[in-house]
Amino acid sequence: MTNGACSSNLAPTAAFTPPPSPDAGRTGDDQLVSVTSSSSDAGSGTITSYAWDCGNQTSGGTAQNATCTYRIDALEKIYQITLTVKDNGLGGTAPYACQKSASVSHPVTIKKGTAAP
Repeated sequence: MTNGACSSNLAPTAAFTPPPSPDAGRTGDDQLVSVTSSSSDAGSGTITSYAWDCGNQTSGGTAQNATCTYRIDALEKIYQITLTVKDNGLGGTAPYACQKSASVSHPVTIKKGTAAP
C-alpha cells in the first residue's frame, strides 16, 4: 500500500491507569506492581501487540496486563512504567500493512524499605 492509503489508518491509543504506590516493604524484598491496559484503536482495527517496560531495565511482558517487579531499597525510587501498543494497520494478517503504534508512561514510587526484623 502507498503512504496515502496508510494515512487513513488512525494510530491506536495506549492507555493504562497509573498504578498506586505500594506500601513500604522490607529492604531487599521484591515489590510487585500490577497494571492493566485499557488501550484501544480508534480506527477499524484492533490492538495486536503490547510491550511493557517497567523502567528498571526489566520487561513486564507482552500481554494486555503486566506485573512489574521492583527490589525494595533503602532509598525511595520512582520508575516510569511504559506501555507501547501496535494496531493491525488496515486489517488482515501479519505482516500488517500500515501498522501504527503509540506509547504512554506513568510513574510508580517504590517507597524506602523498612529494616528486616
